[in-house]
Amino acid sequence: MNGIGVAQFQVSPFVMTLGVSSIGFGIALYMTGGSPVYGMPMEFGNTFGFGSILGIPTPILVALLMTIAAMVIVNRTRLGRYFYAVGGNINAARLSGINTHKTLILAYLLCASFAAMAGMLITASWIPVKPISAPPCRWNLLQPV
Repeated sequence: MNGIGVAQFQVSPFVMTLGVSSIGFGIALYMTGGSPVYGMPMEFGNTFGFGSILGIPTPILVALLMTIAAMVIVNRTRLGRYFYAVGGNINAARLSGINTHKTLILAYLLCASFAAMAGMLITASWIPVKPISAPPCRWNLLQPV
């Protein structure tokens, strides 16, 4: 959704991200009534939140794999070169033949998939999940911007 808003409608990425996160937060509050969500399988928390594979904690292993995947995509693929080109100068990238709309949407899709994985790991370590737990984190993350 963010990628389409930024690529097709030229909405500022900061404003688009803030708007979509506020909408998501509102939907979460509406769906849960503001109360904690119980009933997550204990295996979910034990595996993804507190588990380990080959002695390495699962969250660290997943973060390592996501970092390696991002490095491979950015440094070893055509799409990664397109990311650099579009991020550096979108007009020059467009003039050089890069489909900038598609590249922007793919960049946001990749970031969203990484954020979803991180959210899953955080959810696994916060059982039960409270829909009002995230806003302080969101504002702390946006303060440097």
